[in-house]
Amino acid sequence: VCALVLSANPCLTGQQVRDIIEQTSQKVGGYSYTTTAGRPNGTWNSQMGYGLVDAYAAVQMAQSMGSADLDLMVKDSQDDTGAEPNTVTQYMWTSDNIWVRNNNDSGLTHENPDYSANGNPNYVKVRVINKSCVASTGSEQLKLYWAKASTALGYPNPWMGGINHPTTGASMGNPVGTLTIPIIPAGGETILTFPWQVPNPANYGTDGDQWHFCLLTRIEATSDPMTFSETGDLNANVRNNNNIAWKNVTVVDILPNNVVNPGGVVAVGNPFNDPKTFFLELE
Repeated sequence: VCALVLSANPCLTGQQVRDIIEQTSQKVGGYSYTTTAGRPNGTWNSQMGYGLVDAYAAVQMAQSMGSADLDLMVKDSQDDTGAEPNTVTQYMWTSDNIWVRNNNDSGLTHENPDYSANGNPNYVKVRVINKSCVASTGSEQLKLYWAKASTALGYPNPWMGGINHPTTGASMGNPVGTLTIPIIPAGGETILTFPWQVPNPANYGTDGDQWHFCLLTRIEATSDPMTFSETGDLNANVRNNNNIAWKNVTVVDILPNNVVNPGGVVAVGNPFNDPKTFFLELE
């Protein structure tokens, strides 16, 4: 099991290998496992130790830790370890490593993007993490795109531009910009900032969904290529490659700019044949 773990991740120290094997062991034998002083990697039994070694689980944990090859990532969710494909994130369009600030400040929480008739930009923040045990080169690039949501988004369009709204002619997506990622040490991270001219929701009809937009970020680097080739299936691209992350956003109108129906809409339906009482909880 040690050999398998090290073959999956040769960067690990001996202590890390030991910790992985102990933490992923399965409790077997019908014995009572309890918290024991000096045994920090889980519950313990004096006859069974931490339990039965689980080679598969140990290798999975090793793969989620720093590798010898450069591996930059933008998390899809808090639980995302960077494993490819990502099997832990339920919805791929909710990355909290992408967030919007109405002003170019150091805030770490997401603010709804605010359309400005005066052309004042919002600022998109993207956290890039180096999950490998080697430093990045400083030549890697981070690209950001926006697109109108609720349009069965594929790839590369409408993110690259050239697709317009069928009624109003407004652009359905475009690149926001490209930034060079500074050198990130092994296990480190950095936050990059893009100014973004938030589209006017009023340019997208009056169907009650014109406030709904998406942001997409991609790390492009010869030293850290996509693990899985990208296809027209955007959801699969994001799930398969930790270089790509996606966030849906709601455009609001903090200052009156004559935006049509600003803000999010929640539709509630009854899929059953009988009348039912439903409770809607907003978090």
